[in-house]
Amino acid sequence: MASYGVLTIISQWFWCIMMGRRFAQKSFQSKISKMLSIMTTTMFTISGSSIIILSFIDTRSYDDIHYYLALLTFGSHAAAIPLGTLLVLLVFRPWIWFCLGRIIILLQMIIGSYFFVHFNEAGQLVEEAEDIYYIKKHEPGYEEFKWSALSEWFVVMGFLEITLITGFELRSYEKQRVNRQKMSSGEEGV
Repeated sequence: MASYGVLTIISQWFWCIMMGRRFAQKSFQSKISKMLSIMTTTMFTISGSSIIILSFIDTRSYDDIHYYLALLTFGSHAAAIPLGTLLVLLVFRPWIWFCLGRIIILLQMIIGSYFFVHFNEAGQLVEEAEDIYYIKKHEPGYEEFKWSALSEWFVVMGFLEITLITGFELRSYEKQRVNRQKMSSGEEGV
């Protein structure tokens, strides 16, 4: 999980650098767009850092810290995705599928985060179980914690999906850049 956090930070920094280059290419030095890019990078950096810290925390000893770091991770992603979507709209207007994908992932992560919190709070009955980290089906709170874990994985899959979409955006950007270079070098040769 720590390696995913590191890769999240690195990939999002690359993505924001790509966005910054795109601003320069379009010669549109909008302060709002640069601020959106900085805010998006900051949110993904916070999220990636939280994921790295989560990887080293023992849930049995530090359950409260784990819970709040998970919420910070989910919240940072939930804030960064709309900011990134807005940047994609501002910079790459024809990329409707990337925007739609980001919106769907945002909804998935908001719903997953909501149910994670809801079932985690409802699952406080688990404290009556023999061992709260290895509860059995017949013990109180089992169903709630099962649904909480499922909701958490719903959000984790959103992390992986947004990383995949970011990779596709970077690949598409690189193809556009190469095509522009070929066209400009072809025009010079004529």
